[in-house]
Amino acid sequence: MGNATTASVTGVQVAPAKSAIRDLPIAKVWAFAVGQFGWALLSGIISNWLVYFYQPDQETISQGQTVFVPQGLVVLGIVTVVGGITAFARFFDAFVDPAVASLSDRCDAKSGRMPFLKFAALPLAVVTVLVFWSPINGTSWVNAAFLFVTVIGYYIALTFYCTPYNALIAELGHDSKQQLTISTAISFTWVAGTAIAYVAPVIWGAFVPMMGRITAIRVTFTIMAAVAFVCMLVPPLAIREKDYVNSHPTSESTIESLKQTFGDGEFRKFVCSDVVYWVAITTFQTGLPFFVTSLLKLPETTTTIYFVLMTGVSVLFYLPVNILANKVGKKRLLLVAFVIFTCAFAFAVRPCSASFRRWPRVWCSRWSARFRWPRSASCRRPSWRISPTPVPRPPARTVRACSTRPAPLR
Repeated sequence: MGNATTASVTGVQVAPAKSAIRDLPIAKVWAFAVGQFGWALLSGIISNWLVYFYQPDQETISQGQTVFVPQGLVVLGIVTVVGGITAFARFFDAFVDPAVASLSDRCDAKSGRMPFLKFAALPLAVVTVLVFWSPINGTSWVNAAFLFVTVIGYYIALTFYCTPYNALIAELGHDSKQQLTISTAISFTWVAGTAIAYVAPVIWGAFVPMMGRITAIRVTFTIMAAVAFVCMLVPPLAIREKDYVNSHPTSESTIESLKQTFGDGEFRKFVCSDVVYWVAITTFQTGLPFFVTSLLKLPETTTTIYFVLMTGVSVLFYLPVNILANKVGKKRLLLVAFVIFTCAFAFAVRPCSASFRRWPRVWCSRWSARFRWPRSASCRRPSWRISPTPVPRPPARTVRACSTRPAPLR
């Protein structure tokens, strides 16, 4: 295919034929990136709201959240049901990933890897919705078993879509410049998909008065999954792979590929650091809703504000990070990022200190008074509202935080 040099029957060698492989147009680049938006949206639903849905705190239970699975350290006395299921699913996924990668690399279909994307899109969208659709409306081990099956199915379907999709990034980009263009496009669509997943509390909050909390959450995730399904179908329907990719199936087995890959010591170091990074980022994403509702006593819709603001700040750093990486090197920048990450987690483990708990409540009361927002239980203290006509400023009041020390409100 493509660049082979041919010889005639007379033995005269002819010039190489011009390759029929074309560069991916910018419109096709964004069509490919739309697929990233789809699976990032589904991934955001699971990573951000799975634990929040099945391991509710008292605040969400008081709002009508049903407890579907047994709570507490009920699995061997050391982990929760949700924690055990997600941990096993991640471990199981570690074996599924290389198997699917090998299957994708050895695929000799004329249409290349695109059939993987086409046929994995619907199962991925459906199983994401089913994760939140427990068969029994109450606490039951049947729900736990159903959750186990659906979470495993989610990771299998996600692997069948994402592994071939990520492999196509290098194949569709014929040089570093094209690969950078594709990577930049999919980074923006990944951020967009993840941000939309963060907006879920705002959407289901609008549905709650009409259909109740649980149905509202399920309908919200169903709508998002339908949007994600359509987006994931865009790359296989819009891009004819053989027009832009010149690749050949490999004959190596999964075991041979793993031996060669993990035989590289530097790669093993990278994998270890990557595992630690993803454990940290998943812990942060999973825990933020509880920080908002349980510790700060703010409405759960505030979680959306935090998530969206953090995502926006992340996007703003794209350009300076790329510039710094070219000047100081990727390794140094990565080490600095890990130090910042460590400091952020060191601060996050102090939510029970009096100084930490006092300030969010002070600010909550200040902003509630200024904009007439409904205040949570943490700032239900005498305050004033902004009047359309000028009024004398009342004397400074006091908001009492979790500790016994009062915090002056000016």
